[in-house]
Amino acid sequence: QLLVNAMQGDATLFARNDEVDLAWKFIDRIRAGWESMTAAPLVSYPRQSWGPQESIELLQQDNRQWVHDCGKHEK
Repeated sequence: QLLVNAMQGDATLFARNDEVDLAWKFIDRIRAGWESMTAAPLVSYPRQSWGPQESIELLQQDNRQWVHDCGKHEK
């Protein structure tokens, strides 16, 4: 469908140049932040897990905790 629209000159499914430029400007700021010397390290965790230990510790700083209601949470 996208190719047909392009051949017919219908640009409704395409991003405009200014949209693409703004999107990259937004992403470039995030990437620059990740690459800065003062950025917190990115934390990874296994897929299908509840997330990194750091997320639990972050909430514990305010005496909060994640609520898991499907019974899969491992302690």
